[in-house]
Amino acid sequence: MSWANAVNDAGQVAGQADRQPGGYGYPVRWSANGVLTDLGGPILNRLGVGNGIDPAGRVVGGQRPADSEGNPIAILYDAAGNQTLLGNPPESLNAATAINARGQIVGSPAFVWQNGTLTHLPVLPWGGQLVGGRHRDQHQRCGGRRRRRRGRQRACTRRCGAAAC
Repeated sequence: MSWANAVNDAGQVAGQADRQPGGYGYPVRWSANGVLTDLGGPILNRLGVGNGIDPAGRVVGGQRPADSEGNPIAILYDAAGNQTLLGNPPESLNAATAINARGQIVGSPAFVWQNGTLTHLPVLPWGGQLVGGRHRDQHQRCGGRRRRRRGRQRACTRRCGAAAC
């Protein structure tokens, strides 16, 4: 099985693919002609994903630390497939989610990485976190108001597009 997660203007695609049927995903890059490059390296238990790709074909995403059951850590794969760990220590950042043409890489907890410089972004005053591109606190805000119905959270897609308030 394979998943395509991002495409650049040259038609290169970043994603993940299983190395064997029923296996687990590893970060990959497809060329514009469909040629698949496995970016995951030789370690079998280093599962991961390619989430973004820039115009030069550099892929961002992440993999588990070597021989670990941990979460994927943020990695930049250059056009040749060489890896650069973005966090210091590496486990301090989750898999990177996007890269732009200027080489700025983003991920969570909210960070921007560029040319070896890591900048953590500030959090909201109430300690909310960014989830799926939307800010959330304990109760999702819709139109500046909190909505409740019979003590349960209520769908409010008409109001703000969020799944629940």
